[in-house]
Amino acid sequence: MTGISALLKDLQRVAEAGREVASSAVEELAEETASVARSRIVSGSGASAPGSAPRSKTGRLERSIAVVIKRAKNTTALVGTDMLHGRFLELGTGKMEPRPWLMPAFEEAKGTVWGGLKAEFEGRI
Repeated sequence: MTGISALLKDLQRVAEAGREVASSAVEELAEETASVARSRIVSGSGASAPGSAPRSKTGRLERSIAVVIKRAKNTTALVGTDMLHGRFLELGTGKMEPRPWLMPAFEEAKGTVWGGLKAEFEGRI
């Protein structure tokens, strides 16, 4: 095996490890985001303060939070709810200030997941 052949083989191994780690990280980040989002929604009645996570009397919003993973050439993930009310809470309306719950959950989860990403990648190469 020539030096160039060995280098190409090593580069292919690094690229494959990178794809596997990235795919795993996307899935882990999506699941962690959903978990954190569910935990941010507070049980109780009455409206939450603008800028803080929403309150929920029924628990429907927490139960509606779902993760959809699409594995193809690149792994993608969707995290959210099919409840229109969830969008109104996250972004606000013309009459209501936002009560963000999803983006703050993503930011929190991102810090948790990315912390272990480098070590996992280095362990595979």
